Amino acid sequence: MGTVRSDKQVEFNFSFSVNDFGMEDESGLESAMLEILYNNEVIDRIDITNSLMKVTGDNELQARYNLAIASGEIDPGLSLEDFMKYIGFEPEENSNSSTRYTYIHRINYNTDYPELQLNKDKAGDMRFNVVITCRDGYRFAWE
Repeated sequence: MGTVRSDKQVEFNFSFSVNDFGMEDESGLESAMLEILYNNEVIDRIDITNSLMKVTGDNELQARYNLAIASGEIDPGLSLEDFMKYIGFEPEENSNSSTRYTYIHRINYNTDYPELQLNKDKAGDMRFNVVITCRDGYRFAWE
């Protein structure tokens, strides 16, 4: 996960995997909720289930690399090999026992949450929680 603050917006990006053991229909992801916090108070809850990008197969590493460049998490000059070291990528992550998801959420200072009068400094007080629920009833809160 990562956070990027600019003069115009703050961006939260993260990825996670669901160990569905190849049975996505039975134990895969059911829903994902994003809670946005400002000064440790929840200011918004958003269902992001349909906005998640599903990353599977051999494209997983490349997709994570592209996402990191697009989000500004890494310098575009960082090689794929160095990126693998940066994230601690290990080949076993590429198994069929789990499905990986990525998501980027942007908050524009001028239009989102105008009552907060956000700017680059105030955005430093923003956090997020993600609550993931699987079809088999398992629930995980990432705080």
